[in-house]
Amino acid sequence: QTVNKIDIVLLFDEQEVCDNASQIDLVVNKLKELHNLGYGLALATSDKTLLLDSKINIEFDYFVVKAVNIKTKERMNSITHSYYSIIASLQRYNKPIIVTDIPTRHYVDIIIQSGINLVSSDTNGPTSEMVMPVSEKRMKELNDIAIAASRRV
Repeated sequence: QTVNKIDIVLLFDEQEVCDNASQIDLVVNKLKELHNLGYGLALATSDKTLLLDSKINIEFDYFVVKAVNIKTKERMNSITHSYYSIIASLQRYNKPIIVTDIPTRHYVDIIIQSGINLVSSDTNGPTSEMVMPVSEKRMKELNDIAIAASRRV
């Protein structure tokens, strides 16, 4: 099978955009220019709340929510609440949300059960610059979780 088109997606860090976004209309126009050149746009955040104006956020095609490596259960419960808060804020844009760097399999399951089916975690397979296969057993487990979550909606 041949690939006729490869989409390039530019990933922007929310804090960096925020630090340089004093003129909202200028930022929106630059993002629109990138869209017109054929680039996809993604915004990565690891904050509990959105930092950017909604006029800027709406220009992105994807949102990437970066988890942090939490060591204690108490802090993980707190951060889980933060994930729900940021995810709820992003869902109003009706764009794909990808949650990355989820520290444990248990929290991968929780994120999938919350309706997010684009997740990245070392618990699914080791981090690699190469595209690596996920074990058949783990794919079945993730698929079962996603099916169960879709039935709850």
